[in-house]
Amino acid sequence: MAKGSLSAIGNPKELLNRGRITIGTLRQKTKRIKDGINITTVWYAWWNRAIFLNSNFGKQRKQVIWAQAVKSAINRTTMKKPSLTILWIAVLFFAAACSNDKDQTTKIEPIPEVFQKIYNVEEIYVDGDFLFIRTKDLPDHGSPFYPETDPRYEEYNGTNPNFSTSIYIDSLADLIDTIIDPDLLEQDITMRIPLHPEEALNKEFTPLYAIGIALNGVPFYNQYNGAWDLLDSVETNNLDQYNGHPTPTFAGAGYHYHEEPLFLTANNGRSSLVGFLLDGFPVYGPIENGVELVSADLDEYHGHFGVTTDYPDGIYHYHVTADAPWINGDGFYGVRGTVSN
Repeated sequence: MAKGSLSAIGNPKELLNRGRITIGTLRQKTKRIKDGINITTVWYAWWNRAIFLNSNFGKQRKQVIWAQAVKSAINRTTMKKPSLTILWIAVLFFAAACSNDKDQTTKIEPIPEVFQKIYNVEEIYVDGDFLFIRTKDLPDHGSPFYPETDPRYEEYNGTNPNFSTSIYIDSLADLIDTIIDPDLLEQDITMRIPLHPEEALNKEFTPLYAIGIALNGVPFYNQYNGAWDLLDSVETNNLDQYNGHPTPTFAGAGYHYHEEPLFLTANNGRSSLVGFLLDGFPVYGPIENGVELVSADLDEYHGHFGVTTDYPDGIYHYHVTADAPWINGDGFYGVRGTVSN
């Protein structure tokens, strides 16, 4: 490790935590620095900050760039005998760059209470009119799709006597007459979901990929397989005891729910909030007002307008049901956000 390097403090992005950092944290971490820095370094870093604060970068990106600029600047010059005064000047400048200056940075917006129910994700924060979510797509419950050496591996203990981790593929051009036994693998999925969902003038079909996210960070998928055929017994016999499975590929892939996320409804109740689709509208369990809904009770998008515990003024919302299409019907009711992997 280079003397005087901020590498001794740690990853700048980790320190920033989107601006939430304390002088106490910096004090602890700076004790690990063996050498000092000189005043030229401090002014060099401060000048860099002044330049890029006027740029068009977003707030979080600016903070990361600033942290990297300070790191680079401190690495330029070191002293054999450190001066605590100069060291603390640098620390204070660094803290100032990470803080929420009222006149220079945008205040971090709090996450609305209903979205705070989302957990088991890597990142979640408000980004303008959207909620940004990054998930590794690793369910917080056991599954027979985890590798057997993984502590999260759980043998199948559901009610389907025909369950198998293997799945026969006969409809995809590159996987005709193939049996696959995929493992559940870590992903890196990001979603931007509207904070204030609105009905779309032109409804969009859902993609053959993540169409939303369950509260435990697992993506929702639509009612179709890779050939755009409605799921049948081939796929449903591949769903584990919590109604999830990974995309069938030789290497294994991302875990997801096509149907009711049984882990959530078993723990929170079958009338509870279970997640959100990409258009920002919430998804609830199959029970409403003590009655179990079926698809015929809902519109073509598999939802309806009404009052819920989380939205006492009423909102359009989806329901999972025991019959097809399970989570979503003919597309998004609202204007969809984005998803990438």
